[in-house]
Amino acid sequence: MDKIFASAPGRVFVSGESVMDFGARALVIPAEFEGKRNVVTFSFLETTGKFTAYEGNRMGALSAAGRSSGDEELKLPLEAAKAALLANGFSLDKLDYSFSMSLECAAPASAGRDAAVCAAVFAGVFDYLGNKRGSRAAFRKEYSAPGSQISEADAILLASDAPAVFRKDFLLDGTVRVKAAETKVSPPQGTVFLYADPKTPENRSLLDVACGVACANNIVAASGKAKPAKDMTANERAKITDAFSGITDRLCKELSSPQASPGKVAILLELEHGALCDAGVLSGGTRAAAVAAKQAGALAAKASGPEGAVLALVYEDDADRVFAAFVQKGYAASQISVSKKGMSSER
Repeated sequence: MDKIFASAPGRVFVSGESVMDFGARALVIPAEFEGKRNVVTFSFLETTGKFTAYEGNRMGALSAAGRSSGDEELKLPLEAAKAALLANGFSLDKLDYSFSMSLECAAPASAGRDAAVCAAVFAGVFDYLGNKRGSRAAFRKEYSAPGSQISEADAILLASDAPAVFRKDFLLDGTVRVKAAETKVSPPQGTVFLYADPKTPENRSLLDVACGVACANNIVAASGKAKPAKDMTANERAKITDAFSGITDRLCKELSSPQASPGKVAILLELEHGALCDAGVLSGGTRAAAVAAKQAGALAAKASGPEGAVLALVYEDDADRVFAAFVQKGYAASQISVSKKGMSSER
């Protein structure tokens, strides 16, 4: 029985995600949580049959006919395994082996957990099939298609080994192109990032948040709702994105400096959080968690992503107090580090 251990980091938005759909530049880091990555352990057997996935006491299965059953939340990694096999020219019903996948997830759902698991699945399947080098390109291709359950930005980030700045370009023919530029960033010396995820995530999308920011800037259609980004003029998009893009650019410059100033980074994080509060797009719970973190000693605390998560910049000596403040507000908090490796596998 062969075994392969595949893994991928989660991801955390540092800035710009609120209006990324309208063209703002967004800084995203591949993140490890308490030093842990999302791991998928594969066991390959020389028998045919169902392909199974396990996480704790949950189980899902994929038949040779391509039908999934069992826990609904395990359907996505099973479908990723199927896609990885098909990308290599294999058909499920003609395989002479089967495999099981055991999942250990470090990242919360709001931090790209689904994308990370799918990336690890691709890495493991490709490794077993002797096409290890092709997994990243195939993963990007699979999840860059319209209607994908994983965002194109996540697919690009996990197929890389570095943080990246993303932006969307709106072309004259009406198409939208996602572009990424790798960067090197890390918390200033003596500080750490804490990521706090609400135990009951908000049921929102980035587009909902972006539309709220657009409405706050009076970029609305005749119906009174925010215009779709593709229907805006370049000047209208710039009106709601320039401030956020400027913050992202300055954060990248500061966080990539060997002598990064904690104070300057904190000011920039607070600027973006303040802009989102002013636009009225943050829930009371998110605002309260950010305030609690600041009162407990955080240098800065800002909303991160649409599901109510908070990213805090904290001096190392204050991390335990800020962590406790998040927990008291009903958040699951983790210290995160910038991962130096994207999707990968080993035997």
